[in-house]
Amino acid sequence: GVGLFLLWLWYRIERYRDLKAIGHLAEHRRELWTNIGQCVVFFLLIPGVIYYMSYYYYGVAKGWSGIQMYFTKDYAKLVVDTQVRMFNYHLGVHASHPYASRWYQWIVDGRPILYYSHYGENNSESAFAAFLNPFVCWGGLLAMFAMGWKTFKFKDGKAAFILIGYLAQLVPWIFITRITFEYHYFPSLIFLVLAICHCFNSFRLRSPNWKRYVYGATAACLALFVLFYPVLTGVTISRTYGKLLAWIPGAWPF
Repeated sequence: GVGLFLLWLWYRIERYRDLKAIGHLAEHRRELWTNIGQCVVFFLLIPGVIYYMSYYYYGVAKGWSGIQMYFTKDYAKLVVDTQVRMFNYHLGVHASHPYASRWYQWIVDGRPILYYSHYGENNSESAFAAFLNPFVCWGGLLAMFAMGWKTFKFKDGKAAFILIGYLAQLVPWIFITRITFEYHYFPSLIFLVLAICHCFNSFRLRSPNWKRYVYGATAACLALFVLFYPVLTGVTISRTYGKLLAWIPGAWPF
């Protein structure tokens, strides 16, 4: 939400400057209030109504029925109490976990969460864990620094969009004190991919050999997927192979 607001505010400021330069401030005011109204309807009212209605089966479980339940104080109280209960639960989580990790570990794939492991006979093992493709994680992080450089050095709007989207997903987790895990970083994946693609687009505009970079990166990403496929799916492998996949000893639990 914060990221969307920043992008919207940035657009409105730029739009104001453009219309002011040609003397169309009245048009700016009409656009602004119309746009604010659209945002209230499509980002607050409609999502709010859908979310409120989504607790229908909570009401059914209490023996209520029919659309009329939406307009009762009991249903409204049910929805509000559920929000409070969820908030208090997360506020009060002080447990530890062997595969918990913090945001600064996520950005480098520092601590995957292991869901299952089994050591079998004949030096075999099977496991599956949640983590990002190393190429996308590490390459995307470098590309994100490039987005920052493009944003502030060249006023690149596309790079700024990607950077704001990424930070909007990541920064709130910095202030979360309960235990967190690698999968909380997964929504940032789309922006890592976009950052890599934007860098490739820069190569396309500047280098006649840009396709080599794209094909090479795609091949590397696919090769790493194949390499780590066993620990993404629980396929039985030798312990020797599993140790080869533990690129960060003691942190990657394969």
